[in-house]
Amino acid sequence: MAAAASRSPGSRDVDCRQSRAYDEDAAVSRLDAFPALRVAPYRRLLFALTAGQTGLHAFETTLFWTAFEQTGSAVLVSLLLIGLVVPVLILTVPVGMIVDRFGPRRLLLPAAASAAGVVALAAIVTAAIGLSFEATLVLAILEGSFFACWAIPAQVLGSRVVDRTQMPSAIGLSMLPSGIGSMLGGLGGGTILQAFGPVPAIALAASGLTVAVIAIAGLPDLPGYGAAAGGTRLRGQLGDAAGWIRQTPVALAVVGLGAAAGFFAMSRFGLTPVLVRDVLDAGPAGLGLMTMAGGFGSILGTTMTDAAGRRLRRGPVLLSALAVSGLALMALGVAPHLAIALGFAALITCTLIIYQVTAMTVLQVLAPPRMRGRTLALYDLVRLGLVPPGSLFAGLLVGTIGVSGVFLTFGGMVVLAVVLIAFLARPLVDLDLDAALIQTDLVPAEPAVD
Repeated sequence: MAAAASRSPGSRDVDCRQSRAYDEDAAVSRLDAFPALRVAPYRRLLFALTAGQTGLHAFETTLFWTAFEQTGSAVLVSLLLIGLVVPVLILTVPVGMIVDRFGPRRLLLPAAASAAGVVALAAIVTAAIGLSFEATLVLAILEGSFFACWAIPAQVLGSRVVDRTQMPSAIGLSMLPSGIGSMLGGLGGGTILQAFGPVPAIALAASGLTVAVIAIAGLPDLPGYGAAAGGTRLRGQLGDAAGWIRQTPVALAVVGLGAAAGFFAMSRFGLTPVLVRDVLDAGPAGLGLMTMAGGFGSILGTTMTDAAGRRLRRGPVLLSALAVSGLALMALGVAPHLAIALGFAALITCTLIIYQVTAMTVLQVLAPPRMRGRTLALYDLVRLGLVPPGSLFAGLLVGTIGVSGVFLTFGGMVVLAVVLIAFLARPLVDLDLDAALIQTDLVPAEPAVD
């Protein structure tokens, strides 16, 4: 201390300036790792989506647990998941067309506002007359409708407010709200549900969605591509995007993997309450912990995806992540304790996020800009379109081979699908997507405008 006191004021000023410079360099280094965070509208979008996802996960936790407690039926809980997904299937393609033609925020804002209003109304109705299974099914269908008008606009808006070279970072970070939201909403919703019942849990959901609406209102209203988006007829608009997918082996392989992920991996959601209660012997708080573990996995996967893709190439990362998720799905089905199951739940979500973010990055970077919305819509149509039959099939199988057997079977099928597509689609295995950002010859030419 005496030595420090003997130093001149000038030398201390130099040290302070060096310290500030070091802090600034560290901040720049962090932004270099996630360059999309330099863009203020993108940061606002992430905040809005995080608030919305917190509300949605609290709401879903309440719906699924309440339905299972009332019915005790894995099949009926699977129907609840189907109710969430079917509206997405119906609306995904029209939403993609609207986004391409008119811009993303014009659909994102009313969808978020409608979701907040309906969830708030659900809290009032539940307080008055309770929450029957029929009511949970109706609410699931409404939530699916709002989500269909939310997901693609948010993805497209996130990729458009940043520079093209920042797109992989922007698309990768777009899953961060889901991870944080599932941690906050899942744990908060499950804990509040167990302690105080469904009304406060639904009120938490409405609050998160209201905050999202306020944040979305301040986002830029980017214009659509108008007539340049493609033909005015549904068949013509979809034909553009479908034709590009058919002619692009990498995109076709990504869609094939999406089919396997939808039928075998995403259908697990409907069985999670069954696994928690009947295998892990836990209650609503346990379901909330499983959701929170998934949120932790989402955050971990989000932070890893872009760096892993740049270092190891996007194609191998996409394939290996989905394969690991299948193995983890098998392990989750035979987990002997909730603590162990939480680890596998986090691993499943982490690897599925890496797979999903990489798939969206591949499609959005390689697809012509004017049809990104429709390309994502067709991909989601295939991926989500197989969730309802997969969920129903899984629910029916529970009565034959048990919930653990279903997890083992479906996880094994995911691994098998990855092996087959890796063997058949060498361009995906060899894909160096980041080179496509600077070598335009790697990006397919745009089809002629109608």
